[in-house]
Amino acid sequence: EDLIGLLCINFDSGTYINMAETLLKFAPIPLSINYQQKNTNTTSEILHTNIEDVIYSIINPSLLKSDISLSQEKKIQICSKLNDRGIFQIKGAISKVAKLLKVSEPSVYRYLKIINEKKQ
Repeated sequence: EDLIGLLCINFDSGTYINMAETLLKFAPIPLSINYQQKNTNTTSEILHTNIEDVIYSIINPSLLKSDISLSQEKKIQICSKLNDRGIFQIKGAISKVAKLLKVSEPSVYRYLKIINEKKQ
């Protein structure tokens, strides 16, 4: 087969990405699509298939998978970071975070209560 022609379509998605980011500021939902290289013409996206992937995109997996016990303060910091990204609005996130932090679900709820009290 011989090449007959080429079609090139140029499209600047920057306006739509900025609009989406502005709208998402009003709803603290974790982004399953992370846009990188915003100031270039190339946009890369990373899709997460489960809650653990989303958590690992926010928290370094080696920190959670290590055999070193994390202090309560460090666990609260991790929960705070996850809370800021809206992870706990996802069904089943509490149990996943509890499992990853090697604590009980009530402990995660306690950490969230401490985080909310500090914000007030």
